[in-house]
Amino acid sequence: MERRHIARRCVLGAGLLALSAILTGCASAYARGGQAYRAGRYTDATREFEIAAARGAKRLDALTGLGVSRDRLGDLSGARDALQRVLAESPKRVEARIYLALVELERRDDPRALEELTMVRPLIRHPRIAAAVERAIGAIREGTSDTSRELIRASLDDAVEWARELRDARERAAAYAVEPYWTIYRDNPYEGLP
Repeated sequence: MERRHIARRCVLGAGLLALSAILTGCASAYARGGQAYRAGRYTDATREFEIAAARGAKRLDALTGLGVSRDRLGDLSGARDALQRVLAESPKRVEARIYLALVELERRDDPRALEELTMVRPLIRHPRIAAAVERAIGAIREGTSDTSRELIRASLDDAVEWARELRDARERAAAYAVEPYWTIYRDNPYEGLP
């Protein structure tokens, strides 16, 4: 009886270890994809995001990264497919919808780009990004040249990158957030301050 019990624990432990390795590999593929993307290595980013999306770790985020990386490589149909897969599962994903609009704009499908931006506008809470989307909608409605397409793309891309950097900074700050000692040990932390 004792041997069976030990054997079960060993099998269970090995299974948990294998599951942990798989999940760590997924998160690692996603993290490596993000690092490659930020370094401008879009081919590497595409490969890592494909692995992460296939394994299910942060699947929709990985598919968004895959779509954006493919867009950077000029694979507009691949980018479009990945972003549409994200939006099929989660239609309110702002980043995926904005990048899909940029892909449509690049494909010179202005009505589709306008539709995507019009759909995403009510979902945006931050005034800076909302203003960038409003300007892009206005510019597309007036008609676009190659130069205006590049400006629209740069403006929206910068807005999304800024929001991503802000989100990442907030997450890093939250990881290091520590309650100040004076709020723990004093009833009034502002007592005695001018």
